[in-house]
Amino acid sequence: SGWQNVPNYQMASETFYMMQAAGIKPDVWTYSPMIGTYEKMGDWEKALEVFEDMKNDGIVPNLITYNSLISACAKGGQLLKALRLFEEAKASGLRPEVITHNRLPY
Repeated sequence: SGWQNVPNYQMASETFYMMQAAGIKPDVWTYSPMIGTYEKMGDWEKALEVFEDMKNDGIVPNLITYNSLISACAKGGQLLKALRLFEEAKASGLRPEVITHNRLPY
């Protein structure tokens, strides 16, 4: 979760994309914290954009990924998106935990 500790999310974003430009292929442990950074900044659209990039790169999201996305969407007022992501996580075989349920907009 090193990205989440970067005080300037713009710097984190630039570093993330510079790594890719340098040929460093991100994995779930790179993508998930980047999504978490956007969640913390309240940018649900960018979090979902990075999520789509992740899936397009063939990286399988984990529960940490989904927790961050669900939270980002819920905070951004995107309640249906948050619920759909919850269902998507379950359909992929992941078992939501208490933290997942706490992020849902019930």
